Amino acid sequence: MKIRIKSFYFFITFFILTLSNCAAYLGTFTQSLLEYFGYAFLLGGILISYYSSGPSHRKRNTTLWVALLFVLMVPGLLLQHLPFFKKATLLFTIIAIILVSTMSENFLPSFCTFRLMAYACLLGIFTSIIICIEHGVPLLRRASEATFGYSLYFNGGIRDKNVATMMIVIIISLYINYIETKHLKPLDVFTFIISIIVIVAANSRGAWIEFAIFILMLNYKHIEKITKSQRCFIVITALFVIIPIGFLFYNNIILKSGTFLYRHRGLINYLTTFRHDSYHMIFGNAEMAYGSGPDYATNIRSITGWDGTIENSWLNILIKSGVLGVIAYIIIFSRAIITALKCRNMKYKTIYLSVTIMLFVSSFVAIYIQTVHGLFGIYCYLIMAYFSGIIRKNNYFIRCNGRNVYFSLEYITNLHNRRR
Repeated sequence: MKIRIKSFYFFITFFILTLSNCAAYLGTFTQSLLEYFGYAFLLGGILISYYSSGPSHRKRNTTLWVALLFVLMVPGLLLQHLPFFKKATLLFTIIAIILVSTMSENFLPSFCTFRLMAYACLLGIFTSIIICIEHGVPLLRRASEATFGYSLYFNGGIRDKNVATMMIVIIISLYINYIETKHLKPLDVFTFIISIIVIVAANSRGAWIEFAIFILMLNYKHIEKITKSQRCFIVITALFVIIPIGFLFYNNIILKSGTFLYRHRGLINYLTTFRHDSYHMIFGNAEMAYGSGPDYATNIRSITGWDGTIENSWLNILIKSGVLGVIAYIIIFSRAIITALKCRNMKYKTIYLSVTIMLFVSSFVAIYIQTVHGLFGIYCYLIMAYFSGIIRKNNYFIRCNGRNVYFSLEYITNLHNRRR
């Protein structure tokens, strides 16, 4: 019964969060209601799980990280002259990201939970499609910029092109379950195929980049097996190949793409406009963005320029929390990468690094890392925290020549068995 209650909790939570992104509910009271209910369930579960786990050294360290992130991300927002409700909404987003990225390390009970969450999201997408059809909301839309001469995209009943990133986390969740159980059910295979088709049909170049990064990072285990001398040769060779390709990609794709170029210019324009305003650079400029005016995007672009957009995470972080907020997010990703590199279990290390790097790269083409909308960012933070908890729980170290030398629980157990 206990397992069933937990399973129902995770399923209904992620079903509601997915449904809150339904295109038919965009900007309505129903959307807000579903979103706040979903996050109330999620954050409530995280807090209950965290405080019921009992005292530990790892828990004290986590509390210190939470306090540090609060000190960096919250003061700038509190100093802004904003209406109470708007300030509370922005504060809720910051609190949600801090709690999910730090306190949820022991929140998910097992690998199987990821499969449950994946199908909750999938059901949420199918339900959104049905709702959109009933409300007459089109499932096919035309993008502002064509890709390979094709501008139509399938939204899957989800706002914007977020269905693509939702399908990415569904694939990742099923893959995580597979690497642990070594078993794929026919429904899982079917879901993999459907997810890839939807990612392509969504016509989201940002999602394609993120998915490609994830697939490439899954080969990290092969890179680590290469000897140091071989790595040097491969790195030099790769630089001669990657730099020219990167230069061509930047000049022929990025600079000629209104979408990517506008995102890049939006950040540059903001830095140029406020570079001499140290107060707003350090503590943020939320009152400018969320104050009086038509809407968030118009308020910013009317000051920084119409040749740049706001779909860049680092621009939004600067606006909400300033440079202090930027430092906080750098700490979140640096801590994740360092933790992953300490892991001796290659399976866990690879998936942890893959999700972390994918989410970090997404910050330059989307706003997922600093928002609770879209589900992609929060879902990735949950995956990162889950593997961080496993690694921290199973890693042991000894001091050797002034350095910490880490050993996994699996390694110590095998060594003990060989000695016996």
